[in-house]
Amino acid sequence: NIISASAPDNRNMVLFPEKVGGEYVRLERPFPVYSRGGKDRFDLWMSTSPDLVFWGETELVLAVEDVPYANDKIGPAAPPVKTDKGWLTIFHAVDIDKKRRKNGWERKWQKRYCAGIMLLDLNDPSKVVGMSKLPLIAPETYYETQSGFRQHVIFPGGMILEDNGEVKIYYGASDTVECLATARVEDLIADMYAETRKQTVLLSLFAFTSIIISLMGVFGIVIFETQYRRKEIAIRRVFGATTSGLLWMFNSRYGQIVGACFLLSVPVAYYIIHEWQKSFVYKAPIGWWVYVSALALVLLITLSLVTSRSLKAAHENPADVVKGE
Repeated sequence: NIISASAPDNRNMVLFPEKVGGEYVRLERPFPVYSRGGKDRFDLWMSTSPDLVFWGETELVLAVEDVPYANDKIGPAAPPVKTDKGWLTIFHAVDIDKKRRKNGWERKWQKRYCAGIMLLDLNDPSKVVGMSKLPLIAPETYYETQSGFRQHVIFPGGMILEDNGEVKIYYGASDTVECLATARVEDLIADMYAETRKQTVLLSLFAFTSIIISLMGVFGIVIFETQYRRKEIAIRRVFGATTSGLLWMFNSRYGQIVGACFLLSVPVAYYIIHEWQKSFVYKAPIGWWVYVSALALVLLITLSLVTSRSLKAAHENPADVVKGE
């Protein structure tokens, strides 16, 4: 009799502690011969089952290319635990370094096993909500790197979330000893967004610096132009030009420049934002009003600078200006 009809050669399967959407869910690492492109390349997948016997609806969750510290294979490591933010999940990640030599009993062992951590969507665990860009646990101690059956190997097998928020992670080291690591659940979740926060701070600083430099440039050009055209402004005043007419002459020109720059920058900004949002499961919609608001703000600041300098030039005594020229 067939006991379980599942994908052949599945390895490192872990079962979710409760049903999701009325289905049993497991994470797995299929081991087809011989993976993608005929080389060591194994990814992390998810399957569902109505009865724990027949499994299907298989989806790719995480690929090797998605993990910065893996270049060989990845796979599940411990059953996920449920948090308010999502399913907290540990996985193993393997990288190969040809410079590595003898480690443990083998003549040559060039792989390193690390533990990574990610957060999966509560209602759809095939979606990765967040992931740390650095290993959660990497071989560092003596019993992980210099002793044991197979060195430079970290392989988590269990994770428990206590009521007080402490996470206990049980992992094997060097295929020889069992270890325990502890952390706060809020720290683990925050760590997954550390890279995003850094990017946000850097982008904000870059944007602020760019705006300041741009405004300094606009202010410098306005000062130069009003100084250069002092005689023209004085003559226009003599022939009856009004202050409002002079302001329109300057503001309309700079308004056209800002408008042209806006039309050129919007497609570029939209493309950059669209590409950046691809790395997130949930995306905040960027409405048309965001771009219009940016245009209005830039116009307000630019025209304020232009108006202040233009008013000063327009209120000068034409006789003094022409005499000085």
